[in-house]
Order: sequence, then C-alpha cells, then structure tokens
Amino acid sequence: MNRRVTVSGWLAAALVPVAVWAAPAAAPSPLQIDADYLRYAGKAGDVEARGAVEIRWREHLVRTPALTGNIRTEQYRLPQEGHWTNAAAGIDMTMTDARYDGKAKRATLAHAEGVYDALYVRGEEAVYDDTGGGRLARGMVTTPSAMARVPDYRMEAREITISPEGKLVAYDASFYIKNWRLATVGTYRARVGKKNQRHVSFMSFLPRPIYRQHNGFGLRLTPSYPLGDRWDVVVQADWYARTGLKPDIGLRYSAPNWTATLHYGKEESVFNDDSVWVERRPELKWNTRRLYVRDGWYAGATASWGRWYEDTVRGNHFGWDVYGGADPIRLGRKWTLTPHFGVRQDRYSAGRITRNDWYYRVQADYAASDRWSWWGGVDDHHLSGVSPYRFDRWEIERAVYIGTKYQVDRLNAVGVLCRWDTAHGTLHDVDYTWYRDMHSFVGKLTYRAKQGQVRLDVWAKDF
Repeated sequence: MNRRVTVSGWLAAALVPVAVWAAPAAAPSPLQIDADYLRYAGKAGDVEARGAVEIRWREHLVRTPALTGNIRTEQYRLPQEGHWTNAAAGIDMTMTDARYDGKAKRATLAHAEGVYDALYVRGEEAVYDDTGGGRLARGMVTTPSAMARVPDYRMEAREITISPEGKLVAYDASFYIKNWRLATVGTYRARVGKKNQRHVSFMSFLPRPIYRQHNGFGLRLTPSYPLGDRWDVVVQADWYARTGLKPDIGLRYSAPNWTATLHYGKEESVFNDDSVWVERRPELKWNTRRLYVRDGWYAGATASWGRWYEDTVRGNHFGWDVYGGADPIRLGRKWTLTPHFGVRQDRYSAGRITRNDWYYRVQADYAASDRWSWWGGVDDHHLSGVSPYRFDRWEIERAVYIGTKYQVDRLNAVGVLCRWDTAHGTLHDVDYTWYRDMHSFVGKLTYRAKQGQVRLDVWAKDF
C-alpha cells in the first residue's frame, strides 16, 4: 500500500454499507482508504481507488479490488467483490457490486453472504438504510454452526426484513432440515438473537433432543413471537418420556439495558441426586444486561417476585442479586483468570425466612497445548439461612474443583472433573466425560463415579 486518503461524511457508510444493519447510523466519522493506486479530485469530488484497496471506518474493514465514487453527488460503487469484517460485531461477509446513495442514505448489494453476528445470511439482493434496518431479497438464513454445502437447518424466503431492534419478518418463508422442507408460511415473525442472548433464535421452534437423568429422553421447544419492537411472547416447552410436559410461558419486555418477564412455569433442579421441581404461579423477573465499567469489568443486577409451589411447601418468594466480575483476564500466554462475585437475598413467606448469600467464584484456565487444557477454581457461598424449598438449596456451599480435557480429534474429546466439599472435607464428585461434536449439536456422555450414574446431555450450539 503506497497511497492513502482520509475523508469524512457519508462516504464512510457507503464503503461499509451493511454496517447500518449492525447498529443505527451514528455521526459521520473519518474514513481511511489505502490502495496501490488512488486518485482523489478535490474540486470535482471524484474518488477512484484500485489494486489492493483497504477501507477502514471505525471497527469496520473492507477489502476490495476497486472503488469509484463522488463525494459531491454521494454516489459510490464497489464494482467487484468486497470482503467486510468487524471482529467486535462478529461480522465476516462478502458482497458483490455494492452501491450507495448518500442522499437517500441507502445501500444496495447485488449479492451478500456470510456471518452476521449470530446468523449466517445469503441473498441475491440486499438493501440497507440509515435506520439500522435491512431487507434481503430471495434470501437464506441459518446459523454459523449449521452452515454446510446443504445447511443442517435453514429458512428461505422471498423477502426478509430486519428492524433496528432485531425483529425479523419473512415473507413466503420455507423451513428446511437438510433437504426436507418442514413447512411454508406466508409471513413469519421472530426475534433475531445476538451471540450473548441465547434465549432468542429465528429457528427456536425446532424441537431439540434433551436428556435428564430423572426424566429420560425428551424434546425442547423455545419459540418466541414478537408483539412489537420490544415485546415478545416466550415459551419453553420441555417434554420428557418419563415425566411428561413441563411448560414455561410468559411475556417479556426488552429495553436496551434490561429485560422484564412475567411468566408461569415449571423448573427442575437436582439436590442430593433427587429431581426437584418448583412451579411458579406466576413470577415476575427483572434483570440487567452486563453493564461494563472498564477493561472487561462489569456489574449487573436481578430481582424476582413470585408464588412458588414445591410439593407441600408453597408461598411467596422475593429475591434480588447484585453482582460484578470480569471477562477472562489473560495472565500469560497460556493462563486466564475469571472472577465473579456478588450478594443475594431471598425472602420466603413459607417459614418467614430471609436468607443472605455472599458469594464469589474464581476460575483459572490453562491451555497446555492446542489439544490439552486444564482448569480449576473455587465456588464459595456464605449463607445466613436455609431455604424452605429444596429447589434452591446449595448441595455444596463451599466447593473447590479441578478438571482437564483432551481433544482426541476434531470431533471427540475426553475429560475428568473432580469437586471437593471443603466445608465437610470430602471428595464429592469424580466425573468422566466423553464430548462429541455433531456439527450443529454437541453431545456429552458422563459417568459420575461417586454416584454410580450415567448422564447424557445434548444441546444445539447456536440456540
């Protein structure tokens, strides 16, 4: 690269046209162009770049063989294929014949394909505007883990629109598992999930296999239906061969930094190797997203109120939790440390009990090699009382654990995990696990030596 120019204005959005899909357009930012050959006519406003062209704007990078345009008319074109990346937003896409109308603030791509956050998208024509919304004509949507020559599952539609808030609407939509078409609907609505919001997926209505030690094999569906830009009807329907249907249905409101959900449902926990179900009739939950302070450190809070039923124990429950922590902190080339801490209080009308919990968790991870990893940590809870519900009692209040995992090949790994109850000075768990990568799904078969049990877990990677 031996030529460079820096310009400002809506040219920035022109050269990364699909960036407006990732976030609503902000104030124009300076843009940098590097190229083998670069011509910039200041009076006429013409811009021409050829060769190895690199266009940088904020966190966005576009590589393309050629760029032409005019700053005065605000008409720009990438006539050949462009490669657009943004590591922070999880974007890695190719686009062909990208055109941008700066006056209308609208970008049109003849073809677009690649990873967009939690989705893999492909379309013959893509149109994006400065509101942060987009339209994909004759498009296909799947998830990165499902992508193959024939995706494991996908949605194809005549037209797909996505609002700035993430509401997806598809017209004449067909759903496929491999080459088997499940259904075709005239209009389909869903919420597009981010990588850190696994409770949302455009394919969440697909049944996924699950297995629980006390319930046997089953199926899980987690469909959601958007009622507007922020309201959703959400459902989790688990069906088990042994214990039948376990539904959880509610109404959720999503604000930029918090969510609130009013729901009725059943939830399982395991206490001393016994399956314990609690029923909420109903429960109101509120929680913030992780609110980052600086350098990967975050804080957050949750609160809930509900009517709990567990066998003969029933009453009101109110709880809150204030916590903090950090994303994995790199201590060296192979070591990372992940801290999490907080304080929680639960109030139970059953027994008129108040329980406080000051807790912290610290885990250290060591990457011995590309195949071999180790981890260990402390999970410590200081409780002031005992819950009247077995559902939310701690089986081990003060635990120390260590584990290792070895990647045998691309699809298989084996591991061992040991956990000690330091309050009683006993070795509580010794678990031997076989991990299996099944493309869109992950399977885990565990032999729990101390309990003499075999446990199978299967879950979808992307939803």
